[in-house]
Amino acid sequence: MDLMKFLKRTGNKNHTKGTAMRTAMFDTLEPRSLLSASPTASSAGSATAESHFTALAATKQSKTTLKIAKTSAYGSAVTISAAVQPKSGTGVPTGTVTFYAQGPAQGGSQASVAIGTGTLNSQGVARISISTFSVGSQQIYAEYNGSGKFQFSRTPAVTHYTTPAASTTKLSITTPTSTLIGNPTGMLARVGSTVNGVTPTGRVAFYDGGTLLGSKAVDANGHARWLANYLYIGTHQLKAIYLGNTQLLGHRSPVRDVTVGLPTMTTTSDGLKVGQVTAGSGGVVATTGDTITAHYTLYVNGVKNQSSLDSGQPFSFHLNNNEVIAGFDEGLAGVTAGEKRVLIVPPSLGYGNRPQGNIPPNSTLVFVVDVLNVTQNPS
Repeated sequence: MDLMKFLKRTGNKNHTKGTAMRTAMFDTLEPRSLLSASPTASSAGSATAESHFTALAATKQSKTTLKIAKTSAYGSAVTISAAVQPKSGTGVPTGTVTFYAQGPAQGGSQASVAIGTGTLNSQGVARISISTFSVGSQQIYAEYNGSGKFQFSRTPAVTHYTTPAASTTKLSITTPTSTLIGNPTGMLARVGSTVNGVTPTGRVAFYDGGTLLGSKAVDANGHARWLANYLYIGTHQLKAIYLGNTQLLGHRSPVRDVTVGLPTMTTTSDGLKVGQVTAGSGGVVATTGDTITAHYTLYVNGVKNQSSLDSGQPFSFHLNNNEVIAGFDEGLAGVTAGEKRVLIVPPSLGYGNRPQGNIPPNSTLVFVVDVLNVTQNPS
């Protein structure tokens, strides 16, 4: 019913009564229902929002800075610290800081990895120590986790690089350090690490002065061996160089001196010099036509020119059958199996004034001949 029409029909007579009815009708409506279906919930929401804004206004912004060395050696302890301060005003933040690493040194993953959490001290500083960084670069950052008085903050990332650790290399000579030409020289390299629990892997290169003799892989104990066949006459400065790996730097051993001399030499009328390094085991004495099987090493001008030991293949020839140079035939007459001789062959009994491969003309040839077998000519 239209309220105004109702009032007009009732006239003045019922004006008082109508007014009372209108007042009663409007009194039955809940004024707040026009704004909210649930006045109780509305009151609680307002209180929560008010509390939130009050708490937020009560906390201060923080600022966190990171400190870490730019580099460290693999396996060494690295201290990382984070200092948390108010961004403005006073106060000392409390709570914890979480430290993170990211990059290739974290297993190749670009994802951040939590590496530790520290509690702020009375100066607002948290520290951790870590010794498990892999070799390579990584980004380190820290996050202050906030407290009731200070808000969360995060540091910029800092690049840290972990270098390979140091290694140690020691060289021992396992044969006499004063020896005769033709005797092999044994070299033993022992490689160690400055990091507990890390066993060296890789190779060791063996040198005679600046000349590379060869290289060997280290074994499970970090050892590598080399047998030098044969060093020339004079003093040799031997060393071993560990070549390193992804975790360890290379390292050179101290130098070890070895002196090599000649045995007692006999000079023939045509200028050939012959000396015995090792006596033979007896048996067949080589004469004309017999087959001699031997290893040889040839030196020209004090440098090794060639050696059958490098290939591991000995050679054979018939004595005095014009199959080798004259100095070889003459110098090995009467040899027996197991005997080792040194022959110093003048040019006249060698290649004379003719160049032979990489052997210059008029060269004196120095041979070390290790006789393996002598077979008598059946005729």
